[in-house]
Amino acid sequence: MKNFIIYLKKIKNTFLTPRWNTIYNNFDNSFLKNNRNKYFFWFLNKFWFLPYDTRSRYWHTADENTKHSYKNYQSLDSKAKILLDEVRNYSFDKNIKILDLGCNIGRHLNALKKSGFNNLYGVDIGKKPVHQSKKYFLDLKDVNIRCSSFEEYLYKTKSSFFQIIYTHGATIELTKPTFPLISQISRVLDKNGYFILLIHENGHSYPRFWRYEFKKNNLIIVYCEDLEENHTLFVLKKKVINE
Repeated sequence: MKNFIIYLKKIKNTFLTPRWNTIYNNFDNSFLKNNRNKYFFWFLNKFWFLPYDTRSRYWHTADENTKHSYKNYQSLDSKAKILLDEVRNYSFDKNIKILDLGCNIGRHLNALKKSGFNNLYGVDIGKKPVHQSKKYFLDLKDVNIRCSSFEEYLYKTKSSFFQIIYTHGATIELTKPTFPLISQISRVLDKNGYFILLIHENGHSYPRFWRYEFKKNNLIIVYCEDLEENHTLFVLKKKVINE
């Protein structure tokens, strides 16, 4: 029964949810901060076709007292090391532009910086981890790290800007499917660029048919490996479209 429900969610999130080409996150709006509007938030969460993502507010304001505190993401676990090994394997030049999508406090970026990479970028929705990143990891002082939603950040990024984008779940699995996430990732990737990710294909808030989304948006699977805890490692290459 559980698998059937996940399958129905994938159908809803992949095929029945409209995509909105507008940025709807406004975390500083006093109306949205007011707890008296809990019924409004309930409505937004129940009706998936609405573009505003209320879940992301939690990550934006999460502090040291939550289980998702940045303090729990300061060291590299075994899966993070596997992900970074793949990033290094496909980075043939230490000066290429690399984006950490959902960088939190910057543990992955710090490891890459120590490996000699010079053109690193990070984005995360959390205010606290972004604020603390360059204090905790001193080597990140010249790394471009921004506090932003994925929607805002990717929409404002030039096409073909990055050679590698990587992410360590749960990040894209928590992005509301009204945002054309994979389409935007493909757009900002340079031709023959790589999208390297470690995700739970059937987990978190918005499961969808990820492999279909990749193929639809010109991202070819060049490597795939099932890991522990139902995670899958993907290495995707952007397909060059003949103009």
